Amino acid sequence: MFELLPRLKPLHLLLLPQSPDPEISLGVWKDELFWVKKFLETQMDTRITDEALAQKIRLYNRLRRTVEKVYQMNTGPIPLVYGSEINRITSMAGFECDLEARIQDMAAAMEKIRERVGQDFLNEMKHRPRILLTGCPTTNKKLLHLIEEQGGVVVAMETCNGLKPVGKRVKEGQDPMDSLARKYLDIACACMSPNTRRLDLIGDLIEQYRVDGVIDLTWNACHTYNVESFTLQEAVQDRFDTPYIQILTDYSQNDLGQLATRVQAFLEMIV
Repeated sequence: MFELLPRLKPLHLLLLPQSPDPEISLGVWKDELFWVKKFLETQMDTRITDEALAQKIRLYNRLRRTVEKVYQMNTGPIPLVYGSEINRITSMAGFECDLEARIQDMAAAMEKIRERVGQDFLNEMKHRPRILLTGCPTTNKKLLHLIEEQGGVVVAMETCNGLKPVGKRVKEGQDPMDSLARKYLDIACACMSPNTRRLDLIGDLIEQYRVDGVIDLTWNACHTYNVESFTLQEAVQDRFDTPYIQILTDYSQNDLGQLATRVQAFLEMIV
């Protein structure tokens, strides 16, 4: 794909190191960020200063804290918001240009959620199994919706567009390029190896969000997450003593009936 895209638009390919060890990869990854910085300066005919980077780092850290606050509404004894609602509230936040407005929108959504909480709503939510959705991003919502249609509630998502990229901030008050390099090298992505930090993160989320079961989403052809599901299942079941199921699917609607049956059986098993 990246060999064809330059025919349409200017493109710079970031070469991500495969090791998360900073002693091995930090220097290489930092050099890559300097290359893309130079590329952007040339394409946009501008200069990216340390002051401008520091300002954007502070803004994005505020965005990350706000996304986390949305999720944290589900850390109590009874969850207050459906995962499908969390997805609508927080999705696309990483691609917004007006982040200030996006942060305000999320704050307003949280206020509306608090206002709707009543005894009937709490009685409904307290009987739903609490699910941690992990794995591939929920770019297609069919599994997310299936879980909640079958009686569960997705209290947290450790997916690529969930809590995984927002849990740690970019360090402020330091060399911004070094801070950016360290932050993005430290994300527990399945393309990194070894990726034991993802197992630690999932363990923390299971405890923090009082998770009853883990559903691991793998899109067809996403081999990194598919391979990693083996060690993930071991950790969730043996180390964290929590029920686990992997869902391997694609973006089509052809397997909705089959998936609904599997999800329903899993939810009934953990009640």
